[in-house]
Amino acid sequence: MKHWNPNDPILESPLAPHESRATIRMHRAGWPGPQIAKELKLKGTKLMSSLQAALDEEGIARRQRRPIHDAAVPKGTV
Repeated sequence: MKHWNPNDPILESPLAPHESRATIRMHRAGWPGPQIAKELKLKGTKLMSSLQAALDEEGIARRQRRPIHDAAVPKGTV
């Protein structure tokens, strides 16, 4: 059985949905910055860089009209 490779070039379709970074998903879920940094073992500057990069990547995906998958579960559905 061949293992699936998430970095396979075939998955680089311009129509593929964009998946948000974990840092922005955690922030949107209500996690405070220090708790995100502690959980992901990031220094403050790395966390801020990741959050900014996540926003930049989502902006690019939005301009490309690609769907954005943020792995969020709507409240009340779980």
